[in-house]
Amino acid sequence: MNRRTFLAAAAATTAAAKPAKLAVEGGTPVRQTPLKADFFGTQYYGEEETRELNDVVKTRRPFRWYGPGNEPPMKVATFEKELAQRMQTRYALKDLVGRLAFAGIAINASLALTGQMITLANALAAGFLGDGASAAGGASSLQTFIVGALAGGGIFITFLGLACAAVAVVLLVLYLIRAAIVVVLICAAPLMLLCHLFPQSEGLAHLWWRAMAAAFGIQIAQALVLAAAVRVFFTSDGGSGLGLSVTGAVINMLICLCLLFVLVKIPFWAKQLAFGRGGSSSTMRLVKHVVAVRTGIPRAVL
Repeated sequence: MNRRTFLAAAAATTAAAKPAKLAVEGGTPVRQTPLKADFFGTQYYGEEETRELNDVVKTRRPFRWYGPGNEPPMKVATFEKELAQRMQTRYALKDLVGRLAFAGIAINASLALTGQMITLANALAAGFLGDGASAAGGASSLQTFIVGALAGGGIFITFLGLACAAVAVVLLVLYLIRAAIVVVLICAAPLMLLCHLFPQSEGLAHLWWRAMAAAFGIQIAQALVLAAAVRVFFTSDGGSGLGLSVTGAVINMLICLCLLFVLVKIPFWAKQLAFGRGGSSSTMRLVKHVVAVRTGIPRAVL
């Protein structure tokens, strides 16, 4: 029999056969007994599940990182990790609901929150600059020191005066930049705070908080430094309390130059503290070590 004859015979047999009736039409059903609706997951509990559960109870570590000892395997942490891989997700709905609530509150309150932050920063700066150490008084004292020193003449004094003028211009530029950054951060607050919704983007929200803290911290720190300098160096008997008995045009110009330099450096120090990526300090390492010893949490997690 060749292939053509076989195909013809198969087609004839198929055409002659009667189609089987479906069960709903009175035909024979595929299953004679119906399927049972039951809790199928619990039917597969066996010795393996009992052994793993007993091991968690015996080691007394029913939570992710809590319990005596920190050696692997961490059964609860491993279970959570494998379950997340099985479900193809890294976070539960409960975590996202809490993040959504916090992000919504932060977004709606961002304008009022930034307003309160500005009010608080202005109040602290005014408090530091009070009692005769106002910004206008400090500027007047600086002008008196510099102009009085320049009146004494001398090429060295002139160079110091030019240096003070250059640093003062830099300080003014930094002030304008800080004000512009604050405006940009206020406008971008809803979008940046929305990043609290997802753990992958939460770093941008933390960046906004650190940037706002750095921007207002600069204002407060500069007010504190200026108030201290006015009370200590720009009074008749302030320098004598620190043992600075030598006075003169050169000393006055150097004091003004150092003060302006510190005021210029404060924004850069704030930027480094807020956005620096350097290693943790000895204090932070000590705190992490104490927390790890007391709670049993591995230091890598902290």
